[in-house]
Amino acid sequence: MLDPVLKARIIKEGLEPYLADNQNAWALAADGEYHRVAVKGRARPFSAQQSLLDRMAEQIESEL
Repeated sequence: MLDPVLKARIIKEGLEPYLADNQNAWALAADGEYHRVAVKGRARPFSAQQSLLDRMAEQIESEL
């Protein structure tokens, strides 16, 4: 049986940041080649990896 709290955490902390990443993201084109995803319009740059590192640093600081 799946734990709904754990499922929600995985989606929020694992899946959503990587879907929102526009700094380190690549898209697979129809020709089989990958192309870097560019920041579109007024979107703010977002790095999933940096976001997760920042979150972990905040967690560590709050535990001290």
